[in-house]
Amino acid sequence: MGVKISELPAASALAGTEPLPLVQATETRKATVADIAPVRSVAGKTGAVTLAASDVGAATAVHIHVATEITNTPAGTIAATNVQAAIDELDSEKLAATSYTASDILTKLQTVDGASSGLDADLLDGNHASAFATSGHNHSGVYEPVIGNPASDGQVLSSTAAGVRSWVTVSGGIDEDLITLIYAGL
Repeated sequence: MGVKISELPAASALAGTEPLPLVQATETRKATVADIAPVRSVAGKTGAVTLAASDVGAATAVHIHVATEITNTPAGTIAATNVQAAIDELDSEKLAATSYTASDILTKLQTVDGASSGLDADLLDGNHASAFATSGHNHSGVYEPVIGNPASDGQVLSSTAAGVRSWVTVSGGIDEDLITLIYAGL
């Protein structure tokens, strides 16, 4: 069995006239180093050339760009053509935090608050405060006092047209459908 190409010793400097076997159109042919490596110079270097990224204007695999090297296409009110200049331009236009107070912000917000402003600062779940009871409200005189569980005792709260309410016993007891009808006001 032969020796693998990967196990052969490395060649020393080549003159270009050394014969090499190669396969061309399914046939093994003879060529010279010069035949298969016609490049004699690269980036102004000749001979056995080792190129660095800088030889061809490329960056190394690991490199850093500063913001002044990254281009920016001016748009809107930004005229800068590199990222650092755009950052500087925006920074110069911002209002310093010491230039405004919470009261200033509130005053500005109030100029755009109102119906359909989207702020809804005076609403709770879309409802104005007048839709809710105050903390001091009570139901005194509105509801009848309940002793025990009238529904399980077969009683319902009845109300006359004059507004007189009383607990009455329903013959045959109360089922869930009757309670539903009573609570629905039917």
